[in-house]
Amino acid sequence: MECNPLLGIATEDLFRKNSFRVSGLPVDATTREISKHIDKLKQMTELGLGGGARRGPLTLEPPPTPDDIREAHQNLKDPERRILDEFFWFWPEDFGSSQTDPSIQALAAGDCDTALAIWKAKETSPSDGVVAMHNIAVFWHVKALDTETKPGFKPLAHASRKQLETLWRDAVKRWGYLATDDALWDKVAGRVRQLSEARLTTGFVRRTRATLPTALRKIHAERALHYCQSGAMDLAQMHIGFMRAEGKDPAAADRAAELTLAPTITRVREHIRSAQQAADASPNTADHPARDLIDLGLPLRATFDLFYGTSTHPAKDLLDDIASTSTY
Repeated sequence: MECNPLLGIATEDLFRKNSFRVSGLPVDATTREISKHIDKLKQMTELGLGGGARRGPLTLEPPPTPDDIREAHQNLKDPERRILDEFFWFWPEDFGSSQTDPSIQALAAGDCDTALAIWKAKETSPSDGVVAMHNIAVFWHVKALDTETKPGFKPLAHASRKQLETLWRDAVKRWGYLATDDALWDKVAGRVRQLSEARLTTGFVRRTRATLPTALRKIHAERALHYCQSGAMDLAQMHIGFMRAEGKDPAAADRAAELTLAPTITRVREHIRSAQQAADASPNTADHPARDLIDLGLPLRATFDLFYGTSTHPAKDLLDDIASTSTY
C-alpha cells in the first residue's frame, strides 16, 4: 500500500522542487496554459530575465534555472507526480476557479497575510474548512523548510530552534488532522476524476492516503539525521519529537526511521564486509581496517539512541556486528 512516488519526493526539497512553485502556475492550470507559460519562462530565463517572468506565491530564491523549469514541465506531464505536486501546493476552493479565488489571487500578488486571513476565517467551516486548513498546513510547512535550508540559518542558536518549532507545530498539527479527514481525501479523489487521466486511479489516492503519515515523518527523520551528524542535537531532538508525534502512529514513525537510516546501515555493512576481506587477505595489518571500522561505528550509537531511545532495537544489532568484526 505504499506510494513510492510520494516517499520519493518527501525530502527537504519537497517544496523547492514543486512544479507549481517553480513555474508560478496555479494547481488547476490546463495543459494548454502550462505549455504556454513554460515556454515563456524558458525564453525569459535563457535571456536572463527569469525573475521578471515569475509570478506566484512564495517565489524561489535563487530563481529556478532552465533545468529546473524543464524538470517542472516534465513532472507536470506525469499524472501521478502532478497530483502529488498539487497536493503539496495551494488549492482554490473549487478546482478550476483559481483565477477568481481571492486567496489564490492574493498569493499570486505576494500578499500572504491576506491569504492567511481568508483561510483562518474559514478553517473551522464545515463546508469549505478542509481547503483552508490544507492551505495553512502547506504554508507553514513551506516556511519551516525554507527557514531551515536558507543560507545563513544558525542551527545552534536558541532563537532559531524556537522559531522553527513554532513553524513546524503550526504545520504538523494540521497535517495530523488532515491525514485522516475523509473530506480531504474526497477532495483529492474528486480532483483525480476531474483530471481523467488513465494512469491516475482511485487506487493511487488510497496509496497516497496510506503513505502520507510515513512521508511526512520521513522529512523529520532526514532533518534529525542531518542535525545529529552536524552536532545540532537540540534541533535533532525536536524533529524526532515531531517524527514520533507523541506516540501517534508508531508504525509510520518506525518506517520513516527505517527509510532514513537504510543508506547509512547499508554503507556500514559494506565497510564491515570490506574490513573482513582485508583482515583475511592480510592478517598482520588487520588492525588498520578494524580501527577504521570502529571510527565509523562510534557515532552510530548516538544516532540509534536518537531514533530509537536507549533500549534495545533490532537496528542496533549493527553495533554488535561492528564490535565482533573489529575483534575478529
